[in-house]
Amino acid sequence: MVKRRVLLDHKKNGKLFLPPFLSFFETSSTSILLSKWIDHRLPELLWIGLLIEHYGNKMGTDLSVDLAKIAKTNFTDSGVSFFSFTSAYGNRNKIEMEKVLFDLDHKHILDFLRDGLYTLCLFYPLCPFCFLYDIKPVLYDISERRVYLEKYKSILMKYYDRFEKPAAIIQTTCEYINLSTGKMQISKDIPKIDFNTIFDYPETDESKRTASFMRASVNATFGCADVPPTWAEYFWNRGLEIEKCEYEKIWREYEI
Repeated sequence: MVKRRVLLDHKKNGKLFLPPFLSFFETSSTSILLSKWIDHRLPELLWIGLLIEHYGNKMGTDLSVDLAKIAKTNFTDSGVSFFSFTSAYGNRNKIEMEKVLFDLDHKHILDFLRDGLYTLCLFYPLCPFCFLYDIKPVLYDISERRVYLEKYKSILMKYYDRFEKPAAIIQTTCEYINLSTGKMQISKDIPKIDFNTIFDYPETDESKRTASFMRASVNATFGCADVPPTWAEYFWNRGLEIEKCEYEKIWREYEI
């Protein structure tokens, strides 16, 4: 029996081997810029993880989708228009933000979003989601602030590895948001995907296929969306201000 070469269906691009899903963009009219999970994608998608950690898979996912839909309805197309990304909520005019706040309040989910994203806006005062608050979150009690910081750090660490279940869930939710807001379409030639199977990852073969597809899809989405690095750079620089961390060690462990 002839052994099938590993990565035989992948296309080599420098030192990288692109799966068929991504290598398509090499020959299409659509340009794509590959991004790094730790550097860029994680800061953009962490907000979804924070909602899920706070409320559980079902409610956290529903809240993220509802916010994205309302933002899509009220925000103009200027700037980043993928509302699965944190950057899409920045640099919006006051009237549009007030419309979003009104609709969120009318749907009775504004307070839930404020609670779920509190830590992110507490430690990152320039976070685009700070528009959700009448007054930006502030904690003057050092011991209480430490409690919030330790909890936040423990959540962030869960998402460092893009192949683990927490990261797989937020990547799948990212693409579900993009599908729900009309920013993504799945070809009829691709077998039907049940997004809910990701919650069984990595216990079933179907969940593994979903996770693999979503990792490739998210990478392609980021490349096509051309998301500016402003938020991601601020995210990590601000993180170093909050508390010193071995960023280079983290990057080498999970990116190389």
